[in-house]
Amino acid sequence: MITIDGGTGTILHNGTNYKSGSPIQVVSTEKTDAISSTSTTFEDVAGMSATLTPSSSSNKILLIGNFQQASTAGSLIKMFRDIGGAGYSEIAVGDESGNRTKSFAGSAPYLNIGGETILSQNVIFLDTPNTTSAVTYKLQIKVTSGTAYINRPTSTANTDDQSRTRSSITLMEIAA
Repeated sequence: MITIDGGTGTILHNGTNYKSGSPIQVVSTEKTDAISSTSTTFEDVAGMSATLTPSSSSNKILLIGNFQQASTAGSLIKMFRDIGGAGYSEIAVGDESGNRTKSFAGSAPYLNIGGETILSQNVIFLDTPNTTSAVTYKLQIKVTSGTAYINRPTSTANTDDQSRTRSSITLMEIAA
């Protein structure tokens, strides 16, 4: 089977070889239910993990995450990666600085206008796992105080101006 880029006519895949930068496989997961957390330590967000097994150790994995989050105080979000069951390590985080917690996103009370604001937290990260073992990515959340919510605002009002949203993780293996 030959796969051709319809826009340029370039051969992307001839059955065994992929053009560098071409997507090889895509895996995605979606969370549509709403959850809350009061944990002051990072905890898994149920349903927010995805696994991809690269076909070559030189290929990369493009992680695209979109998380809908609100909080009554402050909260932080991190992504973690596990290669072949060896244990999770954090990825896509900023540098350490004093007592600040490394994360890829967070919210602070002043961003939460009257409890109705849902923040769209996004991460796009090109990972180089250097493996052909299964690679699992997962989302964790913690609060600094109060309650954090995924896929809903902090308000419990059952009115048409309150929303329920969805969050997702998409993984794409990219040819080296």
